[in-house]
Amino acid sequence: MISPADVKTLLKPIQAKFKALASPSYRESILKATGKEDRIIGVRIPEIKAIAKDYFKEYGKKLSIGDLLSIADECFKTEGREEQLFAVFIISRRVQKMDRQTWRLVDNWVDYISNWETCDHLATQFAGKLLLTNIDLVTDLKKWAKQTNIWRRRFAASATIPLNHGSHSNPGATFEVLRPLISDNDDMVRKAVAWSIREAYKADNESTFKFLLGVKDEAVPYVLKHGSEKFNKAHKKELGI
Repeated sequence: MISPADVKTLLKPIQAKFKALASPSYRESILKATGKEDRIIGVRIPEIKAIAKDYFKEYGKKLSIGDLLSIADECFKTEGREEQLFAVFIISRRVQKMDRQTWRLVDNWVDYISNWETCDHLATQFAGKLLLTNIDLVTDLKKWAKQTNIWRRRFAASATIPLNHGSHSNPGATFEVLRPLISDNDDMVRKAVAWSIREAYKADNESTFKFLLGVKDEAVPYVLKHGSEKFNKAHKKELGI
């Protein structure tokens, strides 16, 4: 197992690359969108992905699953946007080999999230894919959906998206998580809820329609309007949209 000191050593050249690629103007645009002085360097997503790809190409075969998770853990603890996204991009390459014990780390990492970008990437590219083989873990998402931390609530909704993506269809589990969030009017949360509903509709339009119809009187207007964007005309008409 890689030591904490070795993890820091391995990350130093990565952090140096981030600083070299930093764009002050891009950083400002992110800060305007988030409205927070988060620890952001200002590196664009494609550049972070390219760095992660090169890193994995060089070290992927040398590092165990445990090593990759140790690196990711250190990245999340830095609370830096670039480090956290880098972590998601390297561990998502091995997500099929991760077991349910990894969920404990995901739970910890969510506490270090402070922006929608990192939240959604970790939720959709990693955590949601773990759920596909460990569907009972939605029990945790149901609990997170009721917490005061907006990033846990957004994460809960976003993590359900892979459950209904591509050939997957898990509307029942999805709606269990979304149910307590349907009246959440926080902008960061309601956007993720609407996104999840749209994805669920692609997988099972009838179940999704019935779900939204059943919570119509409780749903915030944003969720009702944007969650039903992909609904057919008949379903929209019955919803009164």
